[in-house]
Amino acid sequence: MVLPTYRLDKLDSDESVVIDHWSYFWAALGGPFYLLSRGFYRLAAVMAAITLALAVLAFLGLLISVQLFDASIAGMVAMLASIAGALLLNGIAAVQLAYRGYLRSGWKMGY
Repeated sequence: MVLPTYRLDKLDSDESVVIDHWSYFWAALGGPFYLLSRGFYRLAAVMAAITLALAVLAFLGLLISVQLFDASIAGMVAMLASIAGALLLNGIAAVQLAYRGYLRSGWKMGY
């Protein structure tokens, strides 16, 4: 499964966190801000670098698709695919960093 759902519980309290498909959506759009909202400041700095790298790769993908396909339908599909791929990878990376941050903070997988 590309976008797994996680449920994390804090054992010393009754708190629980669910990371679901909406989390991937907000993480894809916000990246480092998603991690900042969760309280993971160092991981947000790492995510900022990842987001920047993905933005550069998406821009290169756009440039290559424009050069290869001009103004054709295939060019539009390639441009949309590069943007969608970058957003998908950005969301997955941010959620994985948040998941690891929760585990390092003492949260456990839900029971």
